[in-house]
Amino acid sequence: MHVPHVDRMLVVALVFGILPFAAGQVCRPPRGQYGYIYYARNQSSLDTIARNCTTVDGSIVIATNFTGSFYLPNVRNITGLIRDEWEIYSAGPTPTSISLPDLEFMGSDMDLQRMSSLTSVSAPNLKRAGWAISMDYVQDVDLRSLETVRYLTVAGKLSSLRLDSVRNVAGFVNICNKDRCDKRASAAGPLNISLPSLQTVGSIEVDGSLSGLALPNLTTIEGYGEFVGFRLATADGPAINLTFPRLSDVNGSMSLEGPIGSISMPEVRNVTTYFEVDAHDPLVIDLPLQEASEIYLHGAISSVKFPHLKSVSNFTVESSLSLDCGSVENAITKTTSAPRYQVHCKSDSKKSSKKLGTGAIVGIVVGVVVGVAGLAIILGVLYYLKRRKRQRKNPDSSTEPSDSSPPNHEELQGTHISPPKYTTPLGST
Repeated sequence: MHVPHVDRMLVVALVFGILPFAAGQVCRPPRGQYGYIYYARNQSSLDTIARNCTTVDGSIVIATNFTGSFYLPNVRNITGLIRDEWEIYSAGPTPTSISLPDLEFMGSDMDLQRMSSLTSVSAPNLKRAGWAISMDYVQDVDLRSLETVRYLTVAGKLSSLRLDSVRNVAGFVNICNKDRCDKRASAAGPLNISLPSLQTVGSIEVDGSLSGLALPNLTTIEGYGEFVGFRLATADGPAINLTFPRLSDVNGSMSLEGPIGSISMPEVRNVTTYFEVDAHDPLVIDLPLQEASEIYLHGAISSVKFPHLKSVSNFTVESSLSLDCGSVENAITKTTSAPRYQVHCKSDSKKSSKKLGTGAIVGIVVGVVVGVAGLAIILGVLYYLKRRKRQRKNPDSSTEPSDSSPPNHEELQGTHISPPKYTTPLGST
């Protein structure tokens, strides 16, 4: 079992009292192969730690045979990590909930992945984690006091999520309301996500069914490694309005997909890589961007305006709605340095309006067939009535044709077709 990164400065601060923690016992677990670790095998072992310790100078590992609720009060500081005892060839622990009501500081990870039985995680007083917090099967998460963490991953069939105080995340924030964020899994929700205090972040990825997304104080997306700057992929929920009132710096890409009602980011001037939108609902694009490496707009795009755009290397619009592509292309080539062959706009509505669907084609064919059949029946009835009338006038006729016989010479003579009237050819005198 690998013990990940520990924030050594935080550990020193905790042990030597630079950071405040309640007066009480500093407990150092037994030293093992992977460092100083308490193994939580049942609730009784947690009760022992809670009675004797306010600071654990080491780590707590949830043993493979642990089951039920994990409850650890009184402990305010853990210099190491909390995680499961996971081995390749054995089943892991099966806690149903994890509650750390008094925990304020962690030196390293809170790694709660791989535990499909876990539905609830609560650490309402945790302010700082030195490295990462991650969980992938949860439904209810309360980290309302968390301010700083390097990596944050929350996934599962989420019904509630409290991240009220997160201000800075140097790495990434990943939130997904699907178990393990598996694309094949169904999303819970729709979920309302609010990060009211978030100011700076390396990257953000949000996936699943949403009813809202609030980032009122986000100013900077710094970019992180190969991860995108900002990525949203929502589906199966109502159209949401995306508002970034204070966002000004995007070092990376922005990718927005799903039922989006509107996009507002009045302070963004530059997206260093690409800006992409795939709209599931009719969407007006009117943004103050001045620079972007590439811009891609797909789906139900009803209007496109970039009145301040000065620099773009590739600009592509593929709309499923009616769109004046000529005006869009002219506006972009006029205000930017992009060559005309790098500016593309296509509207599929004209193509779809001219092409009949399968149902329409079938309906037309059926209508024609029924009409022809009806006309044949009417003509047959008229012919039968006419023949009966003639038979009444000549009852002794022995030359009555059969139903399938062609009309005789007298019948043909009774039908007189006049030739067309002669007209003088044009140009003759």
